[in-house]
Amino acid sequence: MHYRSLELCRTQTLSGSLEYDTTLSLSSQARSDLQWVIESITQCNGRLFQVPKIDIYIQSDASLIGWGAVYGSLSASGRWSQSESKHHINYLELLSSFHALQCFVSNSRSIHVRLALDNSAAVAYINNMGGVRSPLLDSLSRSIWEWCKLRDIFISAQHIPGKANNQADTLSREISSNLEWSLNDEVFHEVISETFIPEIDLFASRLNAKTAKFISWHPQPGAVAVDAFSLSWGNMNYYAFPPLSLLPRVLVKIRHDKAVVLLIAPVWPTQSWYPLLLQLSTVQPILLPRLDNLLSLPHNPEQHPLRHNLDLAAWTLSGKLCQTRDFQSKQLTSSVHLGQQVLRNSTRECGTNGLAGVVNGKLIYLKPLSPRLSSS
Repeated sequence: MHYRSLELCRTQTLSGSLEYDTTLSLSSQARSDLQWVIESITQCNGRLFQVPKIDIYIQSDASLIGWGAVYGSLSASGRWSQSESKHHINYLELLSSFHALQCFVSNSRSIHVRLALDNSAAVAYINNMGGVRSPLLDSLSRSIWEWCKLRDIFISAQHIPGKANNQADTLSREISSNLEWSLNDEVFHEVISETFIPEIDLFASRLNAKTAKFISWHPQPGAVAVDAFSLSWGNMNYYAFPPLSLLPRVLVKIRHDKAVVLLIAPVWPTQSWYPLLLQLSTVQPILLPRLDNLLSLPHNPEQHPLRHNLDLAAWTLSGKLCQTRDFQSKQLTSSVHLGQQVLRNSTRECGTNGLAGVVNGKLIYLKPLSPRLSSS
């Protein structure tokens, strides 16, 4: 609690002696702390001063690269954003423990979680529910406790030697650097203005998600679920920018679940999955401009190595046969004979209004995104 800002108001009498007013001046933070006590005292009923039985034991660790956490046979990890990586390691250790809680117990209620950390400052700020030396650590520990209070979760922290935290430490350091490529925000918003607003990002992390709700490949803070392929895609509108290696599985999943998905995928006619991509299209695909910053990493200003060789497009796909048939019926009929090659075996030089391909005798043309973006 922030008692350091308490001040007694002094007044000087005519005789020269000092008298103290009984009114206290409290900082806004101190008032907030007292208000929290008033609102929570009945609910807590003394439990803050007791040590309930430990239900869950979680280890977490941080490096200047990222964070890692372990709960039983489960693990979670991730990189820091550029802004997060500038913080002191004590802050990162505390933030790592918060991420661990969000990954493993966000849906739990009325439990005691013991956090095992190898950073004594983070342990102290958790066990003391804050502190006066670092406003940043104090604010973060407050956020952790408030998050736990909403779930009736009691937390405690235990210091362990670094060598006993080896698995979490390894997770915080050995993180792939090229799995979080994200579409340029301006381009994304232009695309959804011409298509539809997706509700869930199927393949994302906390750092590159394009929608408030997202599904991650491994446990991530804020993710509504883990492993998109384990869920049904049939009841919402989705956005997906998966690794190229997953495109065949994604297309099959869309068809099987009769899903509606805004998919970012390359114009690559020679790939085995490309005919199915055309078959599932319900809107003229939007060719994205070849910008240097079209794709980016949340933790690194590095540019994508294939930015000058890969033509990406935004495809509006549906597994519902009636929608794909309706779209195809409105397209021009191809005069090319069956088996005749129309497109080059390359992903390059699509033009601004070129042909994406032919499906069921119908021509599917690409549509340029925006003259303004294309020329930037």
